[in-house]
Amino acid sequence: MASPDDTGGGALAEAAGRYAGGTLDARRLHEVFCGSDIFCEAAEAPGFIARRIDGGMVIPVFSSLPALVGFAARDALVRFAAGRTGWFSARGQDLLDLLPDGFDLLLDPGTPHAVRLRAGATERRVVVALGVRPGGGGAPR
Repeated sequence: MASPDDTGGGALAEAAGRYAGGTLDARRLHEVFCGSDIFCEAAEAPGFIARRIDGGMVIPVFSSLPALVGFAARDALVRFAAGRTGWFSARGQDLLDLLPDGFDLLLDPGTPHAVRLRAGATERRVVVALGVRPGGGGAPR
């Protein structure tokens, strides 16, 4: 069984392994992801390469370039192995900012520490509660 370090993903691969094993919470995984360099297959035109998995659209992302190459080889992506498909990297937070609506990320697919990151699961949202004060009187002061 491969360890997270076999992919060269460092702290992010280790955090994903700990999250998958139940010893790291989602908030900490998100923090590590946001501060990490993330590697992706490059599409022919600017954008992401996505796959339909379990009825949803998923963008495979990788904690290291060796993890990306290993995935490409396992998936028999000959065009990648032959150098005809490029790759790019971005900080995790930047990648999340560019993520199209309705897409999830799949970190290091095909590894024991693969984790699906659901879109919106870590969004910060402002919640405004409006109500009526007991006894009327209009808006609260």
